[in-house]
Order: sequence, then C-alpha cells, then structure tokens
Amino acid sequence: MSVHAINARTTGISEYTGLTLSALAVHEGRLFGLSGSALVEFTGAQDEGVDFTPHVKTGMQDFKSDEYKAVDRIYPSFEGSSGLSVTTTTVEDDADEDHVYSVRALATLADARAKLDKGAKSRWWAFKIAGVPGGTFRLKRLTVRAFKLARRKWG
Repeated sequence: MSVHAINARTTGISEYTGLTLSALAVHEGRLFGLSGSALVEFTGAQDEGVDFTPHVKTGMQDFKSDEYKAVDRIYPSFEGSSGLSVTTTTVEDDADEDHVYSVRALATLADARAKLDKGAKSRWWAFKIAGVPGGTFRLKRLTVRAFKLARRKWG
C-alpha cells in the first residue's frame, strides 16, 4: 500500500510505499502519519534497519512536440554530500526502457551533469533523480537538453 502527499506550495508529490496510513501531516517541521488509532512520527534515514533511498521522479513528457526527441545531457542542480543517479525512461513500442547514469557531487552546482549515451530516442521521456541510500539531497533545478529528430513522427 502507498500514501501520496501533495505540497500545496510547490505542487510536489511524495509517495510513501509499504505503509497503511490514513493521513500524513507536518507539524512544526516534523512528519507524522496516522495508522488506525496510532500516531507515528517519521524520523531518521532508516525504516526497520533499511536505509531510505531519496528520489525525485517526473511524469512522462513529450516536450510539447509529437516528434521524436533525443536527450544528450541532463543537468541536476542539487545540494548534497554524495553523488546522484539519473534514470531516463523512454517509451518505445509500448515498452518502457530505463537507462541509469551517475552524477558525482561537485562544489559548483553548474558542473553537475549526466552525459547520456547516444542513440536513445523517443517521443516520451521521464526522469528519476536518486540519492544514495541513507543520504539526503535537495534538488534545486533539473535542466534537460532535448532536441527534436525531424526524421519521424509518432503514430
């Protein structure tokens, strides 16, 4: 079972999996969940001894074009002590295809970059930015360099 929380200020959505909660709330900067008649506070970076892996996922997008696109670089601007992984998901013939790339932590935000393999092309793209298990990061901005491939259109 999973619980979804929506941040009304940023419209960000969080998903908490493996929980049987009826409500989530933040009070004075602390996260609480209601499960039946029990109130639970979420603290730390582990759940039953297993490290959390923080991540941010986008939905599928077509960059407002029905043409195929290639993405050759992704620039995650983030704060964190460890590197990140970037996963691209493309849809080809109704099947998802994932590719994972690493981004090392650097002193300057502009230098963080994932250089993608050549050849990945699709109309639809999604991206997942993940930290290291037990770590934390703050994603400030995600810039994707996509360009149209005028050879073929979807459908």
